[in-house]
Amino acid sequence: MDLETFRATLRMPADCLAPDPVAIVLEGRRIRRRRRSIQVAAATAAVVALALGAVTFSGAPPVAAPVPSSPSTPPPATGLVPWGEPVPTGIRAGELEQVICFVAVTTPAVGDTFGVQLGWRDASGAIAPDLLSHETDGAADAAGFHARTAAIRSDGRLLPEFGYYVGPADRIAREVPGGSTVVAHQAQWGLRPDVVVFWFPDLPPETPEGAITAYDATGAVLPAGHDALLHG
Repeated sequence: MDLETFRATLRMPADCLAPDPVAIVLEGRRIRRRRRSIQVAAATAAVVALALGAVTFSGAPPVAAPVPSSPSTPPPATGLVPWGEPVPTGIRAGELEQVICFVAVTTPAVGDTFGVQLGWRDASGAIAPDLLSHETDGAADAAGFHARTAAIRSDGRLLPEFGYYVGPADRIAREVPGGSTVVAHQAQWGLRPDVVVFWFPDLPPETPEGAITAYDATGAVLPAGHDALLHG
C-alpha cells in the first residue's frame, strides 16, 4: 500500500486491523497499474523529446570538438630541421638554393652535440638535407676548427669545402697550390656568436689539402683546433 493508506490503517481501531487478503491483492494491483502508467508516460515523453531534437537539428552540420594542442609537442617535421637560421652559400642547382645549417646531433662518442649540414632549399622554404659534418673526437665547442670537410661533387651538384670555427674568427684563409691563399665565406651562428660557419664556394673538388688559418680582428692567429680536412 501507499504511505497515506498505511497511515490511515495505523489510525484504525485495533479490532479493525485484521488482514484482508482479497483487499490487499486488489490494492497491490491498483498501485502497480498506477506505477506502470507513470513509467510509460515518462518513456513516451523521452521519445518525443528525441524526435523533436532530431527534427530541429536535421540538416545542420556536426560540430567537431576542438582538439587540444600541446605546445611541448611539435608537429612532425619534414626534411632538414635547422638549429637557427640557415646560411645561403650562393650555390644553386636549378630552382634549389644551397644552404648551410647548424643541426642537433647525437653520437655515441660525444653524446648530444651539434654539427653543420649542407642542404637544398626550395621555393617553399623546405630544406632537403645533404652532407652532414660534426665533431667525432672531443668537445664540439672547443676553441678552433671543427668538422672541416673536403669539397665533393654529388649528383652533379657542388658540395663545397666547409666547417665551423669556435672563437672570434674575423677571417679564415686557406692555402691552395701555387702558394696563394683563398679567403672563406663565413657567417656567425645566430645562437652562438662565438661560433662561425665557413665555406669555400670557389674551390673545385680536386683541390689538394692546404693549411687553413683563422685570424681575429687585429690579424692575430687563433688556435687551430681540429683543422684536418675530412673526406666524405
